[in-house]
Amino acid sequence: MFVDFYRDLIFYLQILAAIVASITYGKYRHTPCRYFLFLLWLTVFVETLGLLRFYNYYHPEHPIMVFFKNILGESRVDSNFWLYNIFNPISYLIYFIFFYNFLRQLYKKWVVTIILLFVLIVFFFVLDDSTSFNKRMFSEIYIAGALFYLTCYCLYFYELLQSNVVLKLHKSLPFWIATGALVFNLMTIPIFVFSEQLNYSHQYYRGILNISNIVLYGCFIIGFIINARNQKITQP
Repeated sequence: MFVDFYRDLIFYLQILAAIVASITYGKYRHTPCRYFLFLLWLTVFVETLGLLRFYNYYHPEHPIMVFFKNILGESRVDSNFWLYNIFNPISYLIYFIFFYNFLRQLYKKWVVTIILLFVLIVFFFVLDDSTSFNKRMFSEIYIAGALFYLTCYCLYFYELLQSNVVLKLHKSLPFWIATGALVFNLMTIPIFVFSEQLNYSHQYYRGILNISNIVLYGCFIIGFIINARNQKITQP
């Protein structure tokens, strides 16, 4: 019951974040934050597909489920590991590109190096164990992405401390996006490390993942709203 409640809550938060980002798009469309409108709607699409395995469990013979089984194959409907093993590297790459656009030239080279290393890590683990692509979560890729994200955030925050923007961080959309994702990564690194031991369903695994998602999308929503209000106030 509680698992379903939190799963539904997070799904609705993702949709709400995507809607708020769409409504306020004109207030940030000329900034690197524009990438997150695509990421949020991609997340909604992925999460919608990810729910197929739950519907298939209860209604395996429903015409909609038969349709998706014919397109994706029964194994990809029964398990959604393949979906998130594709989605998560893409989402981390969007974050890295986001940071690249905010950092000065010296640190841009660091981010380029991080992107190249991350891509190599993704290809290495996928090619090394391709038969498990739909059987397990590639936690090694999650961990690498999270650690590289923390590195990028440190560079980003270091630059913030050297600028006047630090005095108005609570009004900064990039800060809300970056910090929400920071909390998410800090909270989820431990459960990614022990994901297979926790069998992806242990109460601690689910609990931490749920809370971290609520914080992530809550920060996104707050950030988009504050940015839109701030832009409206500052306009002549």
